[in-house]
Amino acid sequence: MSNKEKEGKYSEDEVIDIEPDELLSATEEDIKESMDRLSVFNELNITDKTASLWQYKPVSEDEPEIFEEYMSSEQDIEGGRITAARVRGKKHKHDGTNCDDWFEYDVNGDWKILIASDGAGSRKFSRIGAKAACTAAAAYLRDNLDNASEEDKAKLSLPLDDSGFMEGCSVFANILQDSVLKAKEAVEAAFDERKTQFRYLDLVERDLELKDLACTFLVCIVLPVMVGESKEYFAAAIQIGDGIICSVDRNSPFEKALRLLSVPDSGEYSGETDFITSENQTKKESLMGKTKIMRGKSSAFMVMTDGVADDYFPNSPELLRLYIDLCLNGISEADDSTSEGEMPEIIPDPLTHPWVNDNDRKVMCQYAKRIEERTGCDLETLWKNTALIKKASLVNSDPDLPAERKERLLRWLDNYTERGSFDDRTLVLLEFDQE
Repeated sequence: MSNKEKEGKYSEDEVIDIEPDELLSATEEDIKESMDRLSVFNELNITDKTASLWQYKPVSEDEPEIFEEYMSSEQDIEGGRITAARVRGKKHKHDGTNCDDWFEYDVNGDWKILIASDGAGSRKFSRIGAKAACTAAAAYLRDNLDNASEEDKAKLSLPLDDSGFMEGCSVFANILQDSVLKAKEAVEAAFDERKTQFRYLDLVERDLELKDLACTFLVCIVLPVMVGESKEYFAAAIQIGDGIICSVDRNSPFEKALRLLSVPDSGEYSGETDFITSENQTKKESLMGKTKIMRGKSSAFMVMTDGVADDYFPNSPELLRLYIDLCLNGISEADDSTSEGEMPEIIPDPLTHPWVNDNDRKVMCQYAKRIEERTGCDLETLWKNTALIKKASLVNSDPDLPAERKERLLRWLDNYTERGSFDDRTLVLLEFDQE
């Protein structure tokens, strides 16, 4: 086998090197190698041809309140970091329309605030509602979490069955629920401000309606707490509409590593989703039912819109594959100190995709699913083999990998491929250093 074959780098002329009259004498390994080369070549061919079908059009300058093509941010925190990004989906790029997603995050003392929103794709100004909801909720949480007493925070460290713990949960759940109400008020205020302005009315050719600013809403607050001598994390979350909120613990057994902190809302009809402007979604009793609380060990929390969540469905356990993909693409780091499993002889090279904005520019992406297929392992086996994940990371193979995590996340969101995936993508990632 040549070095090129070992590295998985094949050209069209090298796809099949077993002639028909050699087939009878070929070993099973020879045939497997040729089939693997054929699979790689076909995969790249399909990717190139699919990418060429998508056009890139900038948003019309006639649009009011145009969103930038990209938004990314990162912040180091004590014992970890927050990395977030959103990208305009392929469909929006193809049609020359705005991205509808928005995100906010904040650090307020020990509290971490993570928020994302996705404007309704069928509504012309839903992006305005998404931004208004996120910014209002972040401001409210920043002010009110800080005003909560140290006594209430201390209750979050009590045993889970202690009445004091439940009292502490109630205090912060109430603050979280009120932040959703503030988010809806902000959407309503944004509507009232614009409903008589001609530049908005002209684009919809009718009176503006509140549902023109409809958006999903996902919010999560996280606080480190000491339980005896052990650090755990208290988290509370609310979701209206689709997307997902979750916690991942790298040190837990595979079957316990993922905890979902939200349940996507469905609309009245199949395939629909609810929005923060939907009737009854922000009544207090409804928000109480949507409030999810956890306390326990965690390595990371993720808040994402459906543009990412739907690509990793069913979310349990596929969100663990998402976390591996973040490690493989240099956004997170795999700690291989407790790795289990052998290193395969051949690790698949990353795939190189044409960038939808410019097909002449190529971008590398690495995939957990592809590594599983090429090495014959399943998700659980790969999850445990952190040494393999670390070795297969783009950090070791991509000379053009951006230095900043926020740019790596943005580039990955903009370029990873999944069949039927063309929506806006937003991910807010809170990570803690391994202890």
